[in-house]
Amino acid sequence: MQVPIYHRSYRHLSTQPADIGKGVLFGLLPGVVILLGASVILPFHGRWVVALLEWMRIPVTPRMSYYGRLLIVVPDVPSFAPAHSVYPAVVAIAGWIVGLVLLMPLSRLTPLRVIGGVASLVSGVSGTFFYFAGERFPYTALDFANVWIRAEFVVWLIIPALLAIILGTLPLDPGITLLYSAMTLLYAYWFSAIRLTLFLAFLHYAGLIWLPCIYFLGGFLLDFLYIVSYYAMAVSRTTRILRQRREVWRW
Repeated sequence: MQVPIYHRSYRHLSTQPADIGKGVLFGLLPGVVILLGASVILPFHGRWVVALLEWMRIPVTPRMSYYGRLLIVVPDVPSFAPAHSVYPAVVAIAGWIVGLVLLMPLSRLTPLRVIGGVASLVSGVSGTFFYFAGERFPYTALDFANVWIRAEFVVWLIIPALLAIILGTLPLDPGITLLYSAMTLLYAYWFSAIRLTLFLAFLHYAGLIWLPCIYFLGGFLLDFLYIVSYYAMAVSRTTRILRQRREVWRW
């Protein structure tokens, strides 16, 4: 069977199947560690947040819950739902005005304006709801923390799989793929605990009126940003590797 002849431009853009397999396997290892140690990692995450909130002198109660068969520790802080007062009225008016100002000039839209405008509109909708029916808001800070921990655990499982598939096909040493996958996962773990701590503290002092905006700005959006950042670092490393193999290309 004749071996197909590929254009020389593919020489450094593709890797051997065995190398791709090694890269994907090494990239998946941190995810396997998360799965095997989930019974310890998940409760530690919740206890870490509880310890940080206690250090900040915020009253917190650890609640035990289960994610399937996995035990999770969910921090619960007292919060309030402002209703029929000036506070939600100001938030509603300011949110609608700022959102419309940022989004109305369509010719001047930028990513920051879109994100800021949508966040302002979310705050405006939240303020409107709390002004007219704040006592009927069905969620608490405990519900927020419970959903947060479960969603972040899914993100921790997606990160190694995503980076393994993306970085495994690049001309990187499998150890480098493992390093970037592990670094991203470790960053996701501690950053998740820090964000949850700060958000619960904010909800304790500012009220549940900000819960939708917090989840919109500080949830999956920030997860996406740091994942893309670590991917960019890996691509930059790949570029430096390819620069060491320069050659004159001809058609």
